[in-house]
Amino acid sequence: MALGVILTFFAGGALLWEARHSGPIGDSLANHAANQPATDSYTLEGMVERPDILTPADDYMQFVMRVDSVVRGAHALPIQGGVLVRWSDPRFPLYSGDRVRVAGPLELDIARINPGTGSPEDYYRRRDVHSAIRLYGDAVERLENGSALSPAHWMSRMRTDLATRLTRVVPETSRPFMLTVWLGDRHRITDETYTTFLESGTAHILAVSGVHVGIIFVTVSSMLRLVVPSRRVRMWIIMAVVLLFALMAGARVSSMRAAIMIVLYLLSDFFDRERDAPTALSLAAILFTLHDPDSVLDIGYQLSFLSISSILIFRDPIGAHLTWIPARIRGGTAVALSVQLLSLPIAILQFHVIATAAVLANLVVIPLLTVVLWLCFLTSIAAYVLPPAAMLFANAMHPFITLIHGISSSIASADSAYRYVSAPTLPAIVAYATATIFLYGVLTAEAHRARWAAGLATALIMTVALWRPIAQDAEVTFLDVGHGDATFIRTPGGDTLLIDAGDRSGFNDLGKRVVGPYLWANHVSAIDALLISHPDRDHIGGATYLLDHFPVGVVYLGPLESDAPEEVALLDQCARLDIPVKRLARGDAIHLRGAELEVLHPPRDWPSSLDRNEASLTTRLSWPGMSVLLPGDAEARAESELAQRDMQSSIVKVPHHGSATSSSAPFIQAADPDLAVISVGRRGRRSVLRPEVVQRYLDAGAIVLRTDRLGGIRLETNNGRVTVRSAREERGYPIRAVE
Repeated sequence: MALGVILTFFAGGALLWEARHSGPIGDSLANHAANQPATDSYTLEGMVERPDILTPADDYMQFVMRVDSVVRGAHALPIQGGVLVRWSDPRFPLYSGDRVRVAGPLELDIARINPGTGSPEDYYRRRDVHSAIRLYGDAVERLENGSALSPAHWMSRMRTDLATRLTRVVPETSRPFMLTVWLGDRHRITDETYTTFLESGTAHILAVSGVHVGIIFVTVSSMLRLVVPSRRVRMWIIMAVVLLFALMAGARVSSMRAAIMIVLYLLSDFFDRERDAPTALSLAAILFTLHDPDSVLDIGYQLSFLSISSILIFRDPIGAHLTWIPARIRGGTAVALSVQLLSLPIAILQFHVIATAAVLANLVVIPLLTVVLWLCFLTSIAAYVLPPAAMLFANAMHPFITLIHGISSSIASADSAYRYVSAPTLPAIVAYATATIFLYGVLTAEAHRARWAAGLATALIMTVALWRPIAQDAEVTFLDVGHGDATFIRTPGGDTLLIDAGDRSGFNDLGKRVVGPYLWANHVSAIDALLISHPDRDHIGGATYLLDHFPVGVVYLGPLESDAPEEVALLDQCARLDIPVKRLARGDAIHLRGAELEVLHPPRDWPSSLDRNEASLTTRLSWPGMSVLLPGDAEARAESELAQRDMQSSIVKVPHHGSATSSSAPFIQAADPDLAVISVGRRGRRSVLRPEVVQRYLDAGAIVLRTDRLGGIRLETNNGRVTVRSAREERGYPIRAVE
């Protein structure tokens, strides 16, 4: 019977999914832009959705625009679409439902995408947002205010107004944390701070989600049990407080979803029945999926749902075994121990960290967060009715926030507090889910507890054993790192080699944002060799992060020492981490399992006075069925030298991102490639790629692939034939067809 019900819902869900996804991905606006030059400008009008909070001190915001009017040149186009608007130096706040006009070129690449990894672009496209536009200053014009009858408009107004009021009363040092955990304004937390919370196992408190709503539910339930004897009266009060909390916290989707889950859980009190967490959670899952089937794929939804599920399922069983703890803190302790039980493998899929000290950290941090959330609640109410009192509550919050920061930093600073790991396989996730079932049995069974414990131990052993795939295919993947280079190689024998590591600037670290997550997501936990073609920032920058987060067997550099600060820092880091550094020159070779990497340039006597691009370490990777030429940023002088030697390769990574300084006709003729891959992206507002360079490769008979259009490009060999896979094509996303 139960199996029949499960299969019925599964079949219904599959039909609903197919109905929503039967057509091609994209909208009419994105599909039109895909067939137009990237420089074409559009004038768009439409409605605002999900705008960021904008306070007077902010210099950037994002919002989604539902476009219903499009003008290109002198022509009005009958097309519509969803656009992500990135607005620098915004001049005024926007609210859901406002009607605006913007103008500029449309971008089809919303974010960087690589094979086997998630991307913010996936999130937006599931919400029918298929293009993006970058705007500055006065480029946004408000045409109409949102409807006074729209709940979304007024919730958006309330959220921005509340944030503005809170910035006036909350101390500056506490403001980023408070606005993050209360209003979900995540971008106010620095990357360094977020990493600290991640490594201490407490990052889940920074997302307004099931954890926060669960904390309010537990604390209100505990307090009311002392003063309100009627179970049904307690139910109504708890429901009201939980829903009010979710509304006061900005009515975020995640918090409202968690509040609804708790309301469904509490409804059993109305019918004088025992609370049944599995039934309530199943009903919530069905309702949420019917409302938005795509939400099942969102990591935020999964983490929020599993966190509140962990609390509802495991809090009481764990609490029943904590009789030695004073009753006053027993509930909070049970929440801290249970909150991440179900969500752990999904959190590792997203963040790639196992925080070994997470339980200890949460035992202290969650009670402190409870105090902070209630003070946020009181501060928000007082900010409207009695501002001096709001300042009092806000300052009372400060020592608790300081303690949370201090505890997280102290725990994260310990060497054994966390470990970065590769993503688990699906069988490992299934084994872990089985382990949680056995754990529930251990906690609740009145008989045969030893059998439940044996099942738990077996399932955990299987989780570890199945964590990584038994075997993986050989590959060469040119990562989508924008303007820069990063090429990952896994040889037929299983050796891993990374050539270059992407850019690193004060705004973005591609080693941290792209290369590292790609490696973990594709089950790479160690790098056998890291080769840096030359010390330009867009090739060497991301290496700093990778060396700190992956075991690296050896680092290879070119033969010429450089005073570039990036190379000096890299050498110092290798010395500190005891990683050997070897310098290579023409004639050297690296023997890998199932493959060989030949060094073709530069010779050891190459003039150091030449531009460092000309000294790019140029290599040729070969294994049966494929040879790949990797010339870094080689320019005219280096290309002339290379063209006089044997450098023929079936695949060429186009030098210097396709700029006019490289890819001379003699170089292309000597390489004679079947396939040319260009690792390129915008540098500022422009790309260095030149159309005439692309044409040279086409004239030579090569197929040209570009990471700015296709995302990460993966090459695999099978029976001597090369298979090409690109991240955007595999996802079915619109790809610009013209220059």
